[in-house]
Amino acid sequence: MQFPRLIPLKSFISVGAILLYLLGPPQMAQSDTLEEVLISAYNNSELLKGSDYLLAIQDENIAQTTAKSRPSLTLNLGTTYQANNANNQQDNSLGGNIELLSEYALTDFGANDISVEIEKISKQVAALNRTQVEQMVLMGAVTPIKRSSKQIICLTLRGII
Repeated sequence: MQFPRLIPLKSFISVGAILLYLLGPPQMAQSDTLEEVLISAYNNSELLKGSDYLLAIQDENIAQTTAKSRPSLTLNLGTTYQANNANNQQDNSLGGNIELLSEYALTDFGANDISVEIEKISKQVAALNRTQVEQMVLMGAVTPIKRSSKQIICLTLRGII
């Protein structure tokens, strides 16, 4: 007794039907637009957050260096208390002092101006570095899209999808 063949050997249609039955219907790939991918990469990048912190530090360095050339004012307050209980005489004294100091450098021969310019140049270098980090993050977000689209094109050309 001979059994009929359920799967013809040379028919790819029946193999496809069995795979469709076993694997289920093909799922549609969820895709984002290029704009959405770039915005997401930009907003979620730790490298960009780190470079923002570096720029903030450079801003603070410029402010501190600029402040060195400005006059300073110092206020010191102090109190003293002395208790003396000798020979049944109470000699208590309370004292205080207030001190106000003002300093102003007449000239530093341009050293502070040079320091401020050096800090500004350091900030410009940090800003250029941030631009390079932005480009690296955005290219990193786009590169997988290019790879996956090439794979989809190859699979489509082979007739798999």
